[in-house]
Amino acid sequence: MSMRDKFLAIKTKKLVDEIKELVILGTGKEALELIDTIDQDYLMDAGIHKSRIDAWRSMCLARTGEYRKGLELADIVLETHCDDSECEEALLDAIVTKAFAFSALGQIDESLEQCKKAESNLKSTDFTSRENMARLASILSIQGLNTLHKGDLEVAIQIYSQSAILLEELGNRKGASAALHNIGSAYRVIGNLDQALEYVSRSKIISEEIGYTPNLAGAITTIGIILYQRGRLEEAAAYLDEAVTMFKDIGRNVYLARALYAAIVIAIAQGLLSKAEGFISEMQCIDKEIDNLLVNQHFRVAKALWLKASSQEFHQDAQELFEQIVNEKITYFEITFLSLLSLSDLLIEKLQTSGDEEIMRTIKNYAEMALEIATSQGSFWLRAETYCLQSQISLLEFDYENAKRLLTQAQLIADEKGLHQLARRISGEFDELLKNEETWTELTMTRAPMAERVNFAQIDERVERMAMIQEAGAPKEDLDDPIQFMLVSAHGGICLVSMEFQTSFKSDESLVSGFLSAITSFSDEVFSLPLDRIKIGDYIMLFRAIVPFLFCYVFKGESYAALKKVDRLIEALRSDNDLWHALESTVESGLVNHQATQAVEQIVSEVFEIIV
Repeated sequence: MSMRDKFLAIKTKKLVDEIKELVILGTGKEALELIDTIDQDYLMDAGIHKSRIDAWRSMCLARTGEYRKGLELADIVLETHCDDSECEEALLDAIVTKAFAFSALGQIDESLEQCKKAESNLKSTDFTSRENMARLASILSIQGLNTLHKGDLEVAIQIYSQSAILLEELGNRKGASAALHNIGSAYRVIGNLDQALEYVSRSKIISEEIGYTPNLAGAITTIGIILYQRGRLEEAAAYLDEAVTMFKDIGRNVYLARALYAAIVIAIAQGLLSKAEGFISEMQCIDKEIDNLLVNQHFRVAKALWLKASSQEFHQDAQELFEQIVNEKITYFEITFLSLLSLSDLLIEKLQTSGDEEIMRTIKNYAEMALEIATSQGSFWLRAETYCLQSQISLLEFDYENAKRLLTQAQLIADEKGLHQLARRISGEFDELLKNEETWTELTMTRAPMAERVNFAQIDERVERMAMIQEAGAPKEDLDDPIQFMLVSAHGGICLVSMEFQTSFKSDESLVSGFLSAITSFSDEVFSLPLDRIKIGDYIMLFRAIVPFLFCYVFKGESYAALKKVDRLIEALRSDNDLWHALESTVESGLVNHQATQAVEQIVSEVFEIIV
């Protein structure tokens, strides 16, 4: 080998090392530029197989938005070198490329299949090398995106969190910002908008610092969607207009389609149908240009939403488009969920005029489908909202008790998952339902026509908000006015503690009889749904069951504030192990423990802010 050949081989090896590092750092565009400068005649002299360059090229093409080209080249690498033991790394990179490209194109099942292959191949490699760490981080990110699209939100957060740590360690800030963005997206759909905004804002800051427009535009898109969900439409529209412009400038059509979809939804919410129509035309061009089911479904839903908002004469066309999406494979569960709710909204309009029981059954089926999606995908927010919708459907069917039970389920889920504003709003709806009990009893006895029931239940307003996947504000917080507290054994009915805060309760015989009958009826299923509320006169009676006790609180005012007091009391008692065990012993023995009783009364006074 001549001196010149040795020099060029060394130069080529150095160039290959630079490309490898750029790939690890996720800088596909810069890596592609260097790949184009390689003199392939000297690859073998540099100890590099040509398949590695082709695999990197396929990966970089996919990472820069050329998904189809990346797939084609990856397939060539796999077909050409499948039996070559020297090409194991190239084959692994080609598989990772296919997983990424399929995911971006909305072909989730195909992507998951490639992820499994990549994971299997990685098991026999050295995980301490930067290149293999980068491959693992890529697979995790792809799995996170697939899981996010399928809607298994908590799992998606866990996967992306692992990926973000690896990417930060590697110095791949582009990948880290994308992972943070997708964690935020998962929190958004769960319903935790504060946490969603926190993660997406962190992604935006990193993207601004490194000057990476695709991730920056993506973060701006999601921030706009979060603002829309909070009802801040003008701010949301401004963010989406900016994101659309940015994606147009860099030519990322798949992500541009997503931004256009969000911009259409916001424009429709603002009543700007001409603006929405312009965005739909742009989205249609993208849909015709690329073969992508995810984009196509977003386009058809956007068009259906526009038709639905434009005129009642287009409602049938909108209904047909929504039905198409509902009956197709789920590419992104939020789109399917929205289609189900939009269909229900259109059918409720027909129900109000026709009273057709068959339409009622269809709406009920759609609500059950929506609940199945929300539950299986881990969206606690949408699950709670769907229980509320089913509660209103129960009212339409004159099943008042089931309506109460479903609202209680919804509130417990929202509270347990930290969605406290939603929980307080649902509790307010429960209070409103209690106030209207007599009206619903009258509607049931007179077998009121469906139109009257639909109007009184205001089911159309809930479905419309749910279809927009928009956060509803919590009611104005009111204080509760304590009347009486009792701690009894759940199954034996033994009263361990009784404290009266106002004498009026003691003298009201209807309250006493109502209290006793409520305990009797509640105790049979006391732990299946450990919260119930009934209204007697001007009072609300709240029951909270914690094995083996039943906490009973009588009050006036807002039940959510009352429930928070009872929960604080329970937490205080359970944190004192000796006291809790003493109370349990009292239940078992039936013998009064005066010391324990006095301790409970003191805690009750502190929690309920009663001066004794």
